[in-house]
Amino acid sequence: TEVELQRLRHSLKILSEAEKQLRMSKNQTTWLTVALLQFGNMEPSLPLNLDNPWASQGSPELR
Repeated sequence: TEVELQRLRHSLKILSEAEKQLRMSKNQTTWLTVALLQFGNMEPSLPLNLDNPWASQGSPELR
């Protein structure tokens, strides 16, 4: 279905960005954690923003 395709696209974006950040970052644990949190969120309508991983989270206390 279309929803499943959106979720798959979102997952691929998360994996792609996480791989890029893991290759460049000295703090790999942080980026792996961010990727896992993004998967936990899995709302395809939210933008992927690993520059500020909490920016796309729904919880106001994390912003």
